[in-house]
Amino acid sequence: MRNQILICALLACLVALFSWGQEPPKPMTNQDVTEMVSLGLSDDVIVDKIHAAVATDFDTGVEALKALKAAKVSDAVLRAMISPHPAAGVPGPGQTMVASFWVLVIILAWYKFPPPGERSRTSLSPTNRVEK
Repeated sequence: MRNQILICALLACLVALFSWGQEPPKPMTNQDVTEMVSLGLSDDVIVDKIHAAVATDFDTGVEALKALKAAKVSDAVLRAMISPHPAAGVPGPGQTMVASFWVLVIILAWYKFPPPGERSRTSLSPTNRVEK
């Protein structure tokens, strides 16, 4: 039983390690917003898309705002770009790796030092088992 748990923990850590090496998603930029405006998407859809973005890289300097206004980006969308509030609770690759590391440490500690009551259950040999 413990070997199965240890193998599962190691496999989970390997999966986390491989997902850590993946590229993060491309951040949303001013160009993405102007493309959505030119497609005719409503302000609500664009604002929701900005708030749902995992990462943003908006240029909200004066010159960039002039260009956005020339591209007919509304004030509501500009406000969302200035304060995008990226999606909360989405763990980054580093957070996943750290969590996996601590799970592995806990499982290995449990494997190496089991609770006292568990030793008696696992130390039963075929000679002292109770037959029904």
